[in-house]
Amino acid sequence: MKVAVLRECLRSNWSFVHDIDATFKDAHDANMEFFAWDEQPQQEFDFYDVSEMFHDRSIKYIKEKKRVVVTTEEPSVISTLKYLNERGQNLENIINKPIHYIARTTWSRDTLLQLGVDGEKISLIPFGVNTSKFQPRNLKREFPFPTFLYVGSVSRIKGVDILLRSFKQVGKGHLLVVAGQFNNDEVLLNQLNQTPNVHVKSWRNDIEYYFNQADIYVQPQSYGNPMNGGILHFGRPLQWAVSSGLPILSLNQGAARDFIVQGRNGFLCNYADAMTDYMNQLSDNPEVVKQMGYYSRAFAKDYCSSAMVGSLYNAVYKVLAK
Repeated sequence: MKVAVLRECLRSNWSFVHDIDATFKDAHDANMEFFAWDEQPQQEFDFYDVSEMFHDRSIKYIKEKKRVVVTTEEPSVISTLKYLNERGQNLENIINKPIHYIARTTWSRDTLLQLGVDGEKISLIPFGVNTSKFQPRNLKREFPFPTFLYVGSVSRIKGVDILLRSFKQVGKGHLLVVAGQFNNDEVLLNQLNQTPNVHVKSWRNDIEYYFNQADIYVQPQSYGNPMNGGILHFGRPLQWAVSSGLPILSLNQGAARDFIVQGRNGFLCNYADAMTDYMNQLSDNPEVVKQMGYYSRAFAKDYCSSAMVGSLYNAVYKVLAK
């Protein structure tokens, strides 16, 4: 059994791309080979695992009646299907062409079900996280306790303005590190830079450093239109946080529900003020933060470690090959 895995992101420098080999190291029985979209596999494969369902390459494989598996690794799969559905497009011929779907989160799975995909054609497999790379603190502290961390796109769509308002209501002596990619919102950037105890950091390839220095991860992503990034589709930073042994505070939506066990390794917040309350609560309880961190680390190993995800992929393809 041979599987061609085609991913747009293989040409990017995103940190999670470098985890691909580790993610599939225990799926070697599936004999997977990886290709970027501009690469043409020179041999026939039993399966073609694509993350861009509406890419010309994917459509070509479907028309050639190849066995296509769609992994919802990019928001475009879910968002485009939702977009077409909302405009009255008949999705039946589209969504039934792939032989299987791999959903990265329960939110993605439930959305596929709502759009009419047969539940027997969906497997839930999260992204894999390299738990050897993202570990509990093993470096000398640069920041004091408690240090809150957010990693991602620094924008209002991602709710960073909500996070800033919440942090301003937290007790003195706390620190917020905002690290990631900036989206030309000069007003928001100035607000962050002018707020005491807020450190704005650029993205770095060893992004695990920030997680290693933090105590609590905060995910403020706001509600909104999934077509413009308002829904937390996959929650890669949440995986990095649990693997790094951090408790998580997040608004209650999207992928956050997959990585937070309420009260055990963090809190899902139904509104922004609740996030502020929990930030204050955890700031005053370092022992609780430590215990939640232990639970997060154990959760990561059991649910989304590279070894676990690799074995799940292997199992799915063995069933599909029968």
